[in-house]
Amino acid sequence: MQVLKNKLLVFLFLSLIPFVQVLGQNRFAKTENQKIWEAKDRNDLVYTSEILEKGNLDQKAIALAGLNSWYDPSLSSILLKIVKKEDPQLKILALSAIGQSHDSLFVDPLYKLSKKRKYRKYRSQLLVALGKCVNKKKLFRLISYSGKDHEGLAEAWFRAMIRGVHNETMDRDVLNFLSQNNPENRFYAAWYLARRNHLNSEGIRKLAQFATDAEMLGWKEDVCIPVYYSLGKCKADKPNSLIIRKTLNDLLVRYSVANSTLNDLKIVAVLRAMSTGKYLPDPDSFEKMKRLFDQKNPALEFALSEVLALKCPFLLNKFNPRYMPSVLNLINSENCKGYGSETEPLNSYFDKVWEVKKLSGFYGNYAQIKYILLQSEHPAIKTAATESFLACAGLENFPGSLQEDVLSTLKVLIKDGDVGVLSIIANEILNSSIKLNKDEQSEFKKMLEDAQKRLELPRDMEANLDIHKVLALFEGTRYMAPLPEWNHPIDWDYVSKIAAGQQIEINTSKGSIKVKLNVNEAPGSVASILKLIDKGFYNSKTFHRLVPNFVIQGGCPRGDGFGSADYSIRSEFSDLIYSSGTVGLASSGPNTESCQWFITHCATPHLDGRYTIIGHVIEGMDVVQLLGVGDVILEIKRL
Repeated sequence: MQVLKNKLLVFLFLSLIPFVQVLGQNRFAKTENQKIWEAKDRNDLVYTSEILEKGNLDQKAIALAGLNSWYDPSLSSILLKIVKKEDPQLKILALSAIGQSHDSLFVDPLYKLSKKRKYRKYRSQLLVALGKCVNKKKLFRLISYSGKDHEGLAEAWFRAMIRGVHNETMDRDVLNFLSQNNPENRFYAAWYLARRNHLNSEGIRKLAQFATDAEMLGWKEDVCIPVYYSLGKCKADKPNSLIIRKTLNDLLVRYSVANSTLNDLKIVAVLRAMSTGKYLPDPDSFEKMKRLFDQKNPALEFALSEVLALKCPFLLNKFNPRYMPSVLNLINSENCKGYGSETEPLNSYFDKVWEVKKLSGFYGNYAQIKYILLQSEHPAIKTAATESFLACAGLENFPGSLQEDVLSTLKVLIKDGDVGVLSIIANEILNSSIKLNKDEQSEFKKMLEDAQKRLELPRDMEANLDIHKVLALFEGTRYMAPLPEWNHPIDWDYVSKIAAGQQIEINTSKGSIKVKLNVNEAPGSVASILKLIDKGFYNSKTFHRLVPNFVIQGGCPRGDGFGSADYSIRSEFSDLIYSSGTVGLASSGPNTESCQWFITHCATPHLDGRYTIIGHVIEGMDVVQLLGVGDVILEIKRL
């Protein structure tokens, strides 16, 4: 009998061999699937409608997945028909596409379906889609569920809130989700709180107690982190401020003495909450925090420096940061005058970037900063010098007699036309950091229009968008983002050869990271990045952006975040979510993605459906947490 079983197993194994290659292929190895997906890039309403009405299950699934990235109101009846009558898998995909549309016309039908018994098992997806589509006028539909513990409800509230749609009932009742046993509702409630600053005294006390008891309650870091952020953002009176300060201080000591890097994300969250609310640790806590002063974790060191810069005397003989942004936090702090620190040279252009950034805190360095700004040719140094120049000119004690020279220098820079410098100047005008009278506005408007004509699109899209915003401000009109042209069709022959489980290895100056790519969800984006990898494009590039407990970002050809390839690709949004180790593409808005990418440190749900996800880290998250600005991408290769 056993022999017969063995023979049967061998037969089955041999019979499957012809299918191994097929199983390893991605779903876009089929020409028909490529055609359906490309209709997304062309916004081909006729062909997409035909597939949704007459295609087979797989074809409809691909078309619906594509509708996460584009939408036409003419498709609304077809999408609702699929939700009501089609296969369960298609129902869920259609609800995801409906949510991405943000069309309030769906609110009433979604609400009605969510109340029907036969759609109970889809209620979570219905509620989330409802939250993404609801507007202020129809918010009562979503609020009618207040007090319920339905799965998906907290996410629905969160999705509505980050679009600016919320009310007092949601703000008041969202705390109730934290006390429920539903992990998903708890997660989204925590992030709702982190993005809103609204709690009253009772809410602050409840939140502080939740934060204290988090580990006892079994909360994971993706809930603890936003709860700590929320505490730091609370506008509290003196008694509640004391409660928040004590809670954050106790948490900091608890995690600091644990001597485990597993707690570093939570420590960063507590530190950032402290710096946001300006809550200094107790003086006697510093002895218990010794472990933190010797870390080589840039995000942790950066967050620590933000807190310590609030009152420098606490730290002068205790904290000697190695990470340059941490040093800059201290040097440029009003409370840390005279602070100095030797740092190891990076032997790269970043040395000069840090050098010019060190100068920005004292108006006496104005001439030196201006000299570096006008003489430097490296784009990253030039943008850093522009930031320092404007920061120095914005100091309270900056001499008024030099204001005319500042404006003259800005005019020279605009004529020079560096795209990073143009973006910085445009954003400073938008933030009112650059003060212009009517005549100056008219002159700057003409110069920016001339500079805009010299931009090379789509490569210089970010500068183009920023200038558009300034021109709208000067003209007193509503800003309307220009629509990026479709300039880079997907190479389907290349895509068809990418394995469904394709992995890459990112070798950095801190270690290696392995990533599994999502070609089935983002074929054009994955293909574009892989082509750059095959050419060695990323070799010796740097990481130019670090936001603690958020992202590390790299791949910019300029090294300052304003660089791009000579083409842009279409956004490929999906129902994938941003969790720890998600790899996404940086962009300046829909359909402007190019060569820059980022890796998340932890959950970042506000990015879901807004930035293309191309992969997920499967090995090396410890390396991700150690990367900082200036670290090098030595090589990226396929595995």
